[in-house]
Amino acid sequence: MAADEPLDNLLKVNEGYFISEGVVDRIIEKYPKLEQIFENAIKVKSGYYMNDYTTVELANYIQNTKNENVRLQALSNQLNNSLQEEREAVQLLINEKDNVIELQQEQIANLKELYRNKDPDVFEKVGWAAGGAGIAAVLILLSNI
Repeated sequence: MAADEPLDNLLKVNEGYFISEGVVDRIIEKYPKLEQIFENAIKVKSGYYMNDYTTVELANYIQNTKNENVRLQALSNQLNNSLQEEREAVQLLINEKDNVIELQQEQIANLKELYRNKDPDVFEKVGWAAGGAGIAAVLILLSNI
């Protein structure tokens, strides 16, 4: 007899129910807390005679167990959803980290290029000198005319 099974398979015996000892043993094995409920039942030769109070106690325990299972399942679902949202947020952070690294690598490459081109090379210096000498020659030429 599982916890979610109704109490339909009990035999009605004058304002109470009779449950065989084997069924009670399986119930107690599966739900040790119920042993106390069966202590309130009357032991007869081949099983237990449960009065209405004990039967209601058992039914309440079963209902409380079902309610607790529903609550725990809802909590489990909520935690799973939170975990999934956190995983998605972490993945977005990883993607952004990769983007930042790529941008930093581009900046490093640009700075290296600027550093290499910071000082003019020899050919540029010769060009400037030739350009300066050419202008001076033109000015001298114009002044002599």
